[in-house]
Amino acid sequence: MLSLAFATMRGRMSSLAGSFLALLFAAVLVTACGVLMETGLRAQVRPERYGAVPVVLAGPQQTSIVKKGDEPIEVTESVPLEEPASIPASLAGEIRRVPGVRDVVTELTFPVGLLGSDGRMVQGPTSGHAWESARLTPYTLRAGHVPASPGEIVLDAALAEKARLTGKEALLIGAVASAAGVLPGVAVGRWMFGELVSKGMLPDLFPPVVGPVPMLVAVAAGTATAWLSARGAVRRATRIRPTEALGEAVTERRALGRGRVITGLVFLALGAGLCVVSMFVAGETAAMSAGGIVLFLAVAAALLGPWLVRLAVTLVGGALGRSSRVGGYLAVANTRTGAQRLAAVVSPLILMLAFAGTTVFTQSTIGHATARQAADGLRADYVVRSAGPGVPSDVSRSARALPGVAGVTEVIDTRVVGDLEELGERTLRPYGAIGLTVPAHGLDLDVQAGSLDRLRGDTGDTGGAGGSAGSSTGGTVALSTLAADSFGVSVGDKVRLRLGDGTPITPTVVAVYGRGLGFGDVALPYDLVRAHTASGMADRLLVVGDGSIRNGLAELSPGLTVLDRDDASDVRDAELELNNWVNLLALGLIIVFIAVSVINTLVMATTGRVREFALLRLVGGTRRQVLGVIRWEALLVGGIALAAGTAIAVPTLMAISYGLTGSAIPHVRPVALAAMVAATLGLALAATLIPARAVLAGRPADHIRG
Repeated sequence: MLSLAFATMRGRMSSLAGSFLALLFAAVLVTACGVLMETGLRAQVRPERYGAVPVVLAGPQQTSIVKKGDEPIEVTESVPLEEPASIPASLAGEIRRVPGVRDVVTELTFPVGLLGSDGRMVQGPTSGHAWESARLTPYTLRAGHVPASPGEIVLDAALAEKARLTGKEALLIGAVASAAGVLPGVAVGRWMFGELVSKGMLPDLFPPVVGPVPMLVAVAAGTATAWLSARGAVRRATRIRPTEALGEAVTERRALGRGRVITGLVFLALGAGLCVVSMFVAGETAAMSAGGIVLFLAVAAALLGPWLVRLAVTLVGGALGRSSRVGGYLAVANTRTGAQRLAAVVSPLILMLAFAGTTVFTQSTIGHATARQAADGLRADYVVRSAGPGVPSDVSRSARALPGVAGVTEVIDTRVVGDLEELGERTLRPYGAIGLTVPAHGLDLDVQAGSLDRLRGDTGDTGGAGGSAGSSTGGTVALSTLAADSFGVSVGDKVRLRLGDGTPITPTVVAVYGRGLGFGDVALPYDLVRAHTASGMADRLLVVGDGSIRNGLAELSPGLTVLDRDDASDVRDAELELNNWVNLLALGLIIVFIAVSVINTLVMATTGRVREFALLRLVGGTRRQVLGVIRWEALLVGGIALAAGTAIAVPTLMAISYGLTGSAIPHVRPVALAAMVAATLGLALAATLIPARAVLAGRPADHIRG
């Protein structure tokens, strides 16, 4: 049986080469993503700070709720915390009384900015520790003496050095192609990890983990996919009489199978229904439905592809036949009789366009709305930032005292977790948030109800981190319109929130504003947020004043950067582009894989028509006329893919845009749209005409006989 498989493979090397490449790229993609996943799950930083300690007791790094439904099983939902959660120092005495405990050392971590001899910041944000905890490492003094006064410190030698430096066939094809893709996949995974580290999205404390699991998964998945695809392709041929199989090999069945039609209509109904539902739900719920819409409609288009092809021929076939009486007429006739063959070619093109269009224009829609809201809401003349861990509070006090300064607003960026009811079920949802001083100078959040001046904090004991005790019922909060809709609240209502370190609060809503994308969906009192962040300092100051204050602001403290409104917009745009980079990287890898699948399908479909093209030549068609037929077919395939892909992407983008911006009109960049159209048509033409020219070489009679 194995020798027979090898023999049949030798006669179909051109078609098998396409399958080999598709499976190879699939293995590369799976392995690369698997390396990143395994690194996230298994990577460990070598113990240094706590190297001499057998047990470390720390606060929770996530906040959780337990969902109790009708079923006896309890489900716990958790969300990571933005800030480190602290624990009371008074626990040290209780822990010392536990049998077997010899000693307890309390550890206090605080933000530090290192300055050079010229007064400039030479090291980005880093952390400092109390000397009493030095024995946790343990540290040894290489120079100097133990800090004995508040003005003395000891530097980590490594930190100082860092500051100075900087079927059988299917099984065979699947196994071989997947195995061949493993090593390139590891290389791609390492490259992706390095890019993420270089852009500051991952810490450089640990190397990428390359274990056998992603490689085995890639090989197993590739082999299984090839085998299942081959079994599905020959399933009908092995169940009918040989004469019927030979007839269908020449002339395809016109009717679709009942199961395929029913399944396709179900997916179409699900996608259409989800589009309608997404228009009537609030906030991020609508945006999160986008993936489901694309999936349902793309599967429906693949299953009902022959219907799409025949519908397209019915709509444009007459005009195409009249515009080109030879090539166009024959292309229409071939498309009408070979609808299932062309549907197999159209489906991956539809998927590529729908997926790429949704991803790219989702980012452009959100980015455009975010930039517009941030630009409209920033009314400050200058924005003061620090190269260190934050802007100290004495800088803001000094800034307010400068001549020419009309107002200063301190702002802290953080994230909070909302505890809300969604579709009748309790859930946790993270929100971007800011803490700000009031009255807010240089900031317009587009308040639509209530007043930000009522934003007052409750910085008393809120019951500890992680929600382990009772929550504070005092304090106030302002919500964006999207967040207010998600909570189902208005001014005067209370909401359940968990701060960045997990501390639960139940503040009263005092304002609802419209610019949530530009500044965060939750606005809290500055002192409340500062008490629950690691740095305890402002991320930036918004300063209103005349042009004479810029130099004075820069001289208030080392490491400060003073930006005017345009410079601040440029910095914000650069940060948005950095955030979009990860999505575009993942999109690029997937698009490459889909493009390989498209090329593979088109090439095999074209090379499989050798005798058809030879017969056209023998009955009097010229080589140019045959290429004209193929060209019109390719354009028809590309046009169908554009129409169907657009029909999938448009409602998806409308749902996302409506859910996040309140407008159903997404922001589409003309250049990106033109590039997608050109790529779709260019891919269809190139992957069809290039192999067709090779197929048409030689004598037609030889192709008929061979």
